[in-house]
Amino acid sequence: MTSGPVGHDDPEGLRAANRLLAARLVIEERFAAASGRGLAAAVRCCHELTGVPAALVDGDGRMVCQFPVDAIAQGSALALARTLKSREDTAAPLPAGPAAGLPRRVLARPVLHDGQRIGWLILEERGTTFDPQSHVVIDRAGSPRTLVMP
Repeated sequence: MTSGPVGHDDPEGLRAANRLLAARLVIEERFAAASGRGLAAAVRCCHELTGVPAALVDGDGRMVCQFPVDAIAQGSALALARTLKSREDTAAPLPAGPAAGLPRRVLARPVLHDGQRIGWLILEERGTTFDPQSHVVIDRAGSPRTLVMP
């Protein structure tokens, strides 16, 4: 019996692939519903889909919006902005610790508008570790089709 990427002879692999596709469909539907409603809607979707605090921080570390409100301290946002200014424009987890000035690990993705970085979308790890779905959510949230201004 031959098999492709997920063979029919591997029922558990097929179930796992189906779960992943179902999760991606939910993510896509949620962001499609929020599309064109502004940056706050994208940040709220991130929080609702991952269950962790989500925020949008401008390039100077000022909090633009976050869900839940006041979940991420302004000091963390400032430390994060300093750390991120020198990073590439890709999503990446950043470790917690005194060197970074971050109390918790974060997943950050640049927000681009007309090719210019205008800030960072942040997920802050709390009570759970980042999983592949967290990366899908933050990538989808930062995509140009999500960040259409109203």
